[in-house]
Amino acid sequence: MKEYNSDLLQTGIDIIEQINKRGFEAYFVGGCVRDYVLSLPIKDIDITTSATTDDLAHIFPKLIPIGIDHGTVLVRQHDYSFEITTYRGEQMDNTKDHSFNVSQTCSLEEDLKHRDFTMNAIAMDTDMKLIDFHEGLKDIQSGVIRSVGNPSERIQEDPLRIMRAIRFMSQFGFTIEAQTKRAMHYSAALLTSVAVERLLAECESIFAKTHCKKAVEQLTELELDCFLPIFSKEPNLLLEVSSDIQPLKSFAEVIAVMHMLAPHHTISAWCNAWKCSNKQKKKAKKIVHACNDVRDNGLLNQFLIYKLHDDLDSFYRVYSTLHKDQNIPIETLYGIQKELPMTSRDELAIKGNDIIRLFPTIKPGKWIEDILSTIEYKVVMRELPNTIISLKEWIICNPPETN
Repeated sequence: MKEYNSDLLQTGIDIIEQINKRGFEAYFVGGCVRDYVLSLPIKDIDITTSATTDDLAHIFPKLIPIGIDHGTVLVRQHDYSFEITTYRGEQMDNTKDHSFNVSQTCSLEEDLKHRDFTMNAIAMDTDMKLIDFHEGLKDIQSGVIRSVGNPSERIQEDPLRIMRAIRFMSQFGFTIEAQTKRAMHYSAALLTSVAVERLLAECESIFAKTHCKKAVEQLTELELDCFLPIFSKEPNLLLEVSSDIQPLKSFAEVIAVMHMLAPHHTISAWCNAWKCSNKQKKKAKKIVHACNDVRDNGLLNQFLIYKLHDDLDSFYRVYSTLHKDQNIPIETLYGIQKELPMTSRDELAIKGNDIIRLFPTIKPGKWIEDILSTIEYKVVMRELPNTIISLKEWIICNPPETN
């Protein structure tokens, strides 16, 4: 374990020391400790403390009460955000978000025993000394994902932990311990009680991480997909891609792949079932359209590359997943993109108002968009130079049809 220093970590140390000076315990906890042990960059920091939210409000007057009922507040210092949570106790509220009772009388040990996995149940003080009641360090070093205590109880507390285990497998390439794996399989039906938005966040991450192939294979082996939207209707869909799948960096890419494999489930159906944003829906449709365009017109189509624009990498990942036998170097796509005469319609030398002025007697309408689309295509395909003179000349020679 290397010595790790960053402004973020140092600011976290300062916050803990401010809490300690008021007579309360406080420790780094969770993912930041795990990542510190793994010598990975620390992106965010969680702190657990014996101080109540009222105590914390006196120490940090400008704190943000993001989860005050669950003992969680947000403290901002030096442009960094820190979630600070009061020790959580034995009792769990029977609520949808599975929050624990918080109490000043709880201990660090009590708090840590309700964490999800041993690798996330390690605390660390400001001297970087680990407090490890559950052999989390040993499991990290062995590459093992193991529930803290009884895995069935941990899953009952929050069934999303089933998917979190798969996500950590995808992220780190770790193996899930046998009893934890067994509990995940037998408790899989509990996933139907989890909010779709929470499932989406975990699944998007599962497909995006380095070891997604291993994770998706585990997901199908445990039959977790039988309890996920749409996948539950297509028991062989993930099996079809699990042996060859590469990381897909957004859920829009995942939807594009799955739709192409099972087109009777529309992109809209996928997005509705998973409560995706309109942005994700639009991106998935664009990728699928591009894949179909390649199928119909061949790859080396400049206009295809032009229309993809910022989604070129996404298209490449989806196409490569679906067509392993067709090796298309990403450099080829970048090369075509680099040589395009323009990258967006905004760069056209002529605008809609210019076209209107060329035909002052014709009422504005859809014909303007039709002309813009046509000259946009011709400029990208180098059939017309992108100059106002040449574009006006072509438009005048090809006036809009009027009734």
